[in-house]
Amino acid sequence: MLPLIVLLAGASASVPYHRLLSSDPSVNTVYDVATDDKGGYLYAATGSTGLVVWNGTEGGGVVGVLPITGGAAMRLAVSNETVYVGASTGVWVVDVSTPEKPVKVGEVDVGMEVAALAVSGNALYVAQEDQLVIVDVTDPSSPSITGGHPLDGAHNIAVSDAAVFIAQGPSLLILDTNLNTPSVLATYNDTHGLYAHVALGANSTLYVGMDSFVLALDISDPADPKQAAAYDTSSTVASLQSQDDTLFVLVVNAQQAYSLMVYNTTESEVLVQLGSLALSGTGHSMFVNDATVYIGKGDGLQVVSNPESPVVTAMLSAPYRRVAVSGSRAYAVSRIGLYVYDVTNDTAPTRQLSKVADAYDVAVSGATVVVGTEA
Repeated sequence: MLPLIVLLAGASASVPYHRLLSSDPSVNTVYDVATDDKGGYLYAATGSTGLVVWNGTEGGGVVGVLPITGGAAMRLAVSNETVYVGASTGVWVVDVSTPEKPVKVGEVDVGMEVAALAVSGNALYVAQEDQLVIVDVTDPSSPSITGGHPLDGAHNIAVSDAAVFIAQGPSLLILDTNLNTPSVLATYNDTHGLYAHVALGANSTLYVGMDSFVLALDISDPADPKQAAAYDTSSTVASLQSQDDTLFVLVVNAQQAYSLMVYNTTESEVLVQLGSLALSGTGHSMFVNDATVYIGKGDGLQVVSNPESPVVTAMLSAPYRRVAVSGSRAYAVSRIGLYVYDVTNDTAPTRQLSKVADAYDVAVSGATVVVGTEA
């Protein structure tokens, strides 16, 4: 039997409502996204909504939500059945062994907003604007800071077995993997612009996203990186990911129009464009799994397939399960919760209130709203 929660509906005039609400607008921005090792579930950092889990194989519905109290979910990293969520001043360690019920098992306070996260083995690397914090996550319930290094405006981070690569504005910083006091292996500077994004590729290659360029660096010797190729994207690089011999680059032009660019990287000295796709709306983040691209947008997740001729195959949001109407108010429930709308102007309903997590069904009788929940 579903638990019931009884609320007061509040008085309202009788106004016909004929505009069905189809998706949950609370997933208003996906700031970061990643999949598990098998690609079966998608994990999204969605700001004030928290960590949202989508089913990546069966219809794309939201199956789990974990609100982040005292902050907003902005960055994440996934390792096996653990998701690390970067919030305002700390990192939550979340057990997703049951994706439908994500559970916070640990937390570490890093003192500042998290710019980027990367995990390697039992080490979590937390990049902030002015420092790198290294966290031992051997025991997820008790993460502990082991060391760090000063930074200068960090934007993004990638970690290999041999080195840590940090895009920090005017330069690329390369550190060794000492968990206590990492040493600087190299600092790489180039005239193409600011270093904003990094992604590890095949054959000891690091791809670096800059203002309007992508650099391919040979990092076979991390202490002596060498430029192998440079490609003018003509637009600012917003994100990039590498998989096998394919590079995926999310770019935004001066008119704030986003596009996905796909390149073949078989020859490290040259990037051969395979395809491109103009995207609607904003593009805040990107993750690639098994040649499928997940783009975090202002209204959910956009799914793109077929790298050689990219096409949008799905738009994932959080569909409403039930909608009930009483007078000028509509009550809609989704996996995220209950939303109360003023539908006096039924062509432009406005949200008045949201509460009750895990809402499954809703009914209204006079001044009483009854909500069925899953737990």
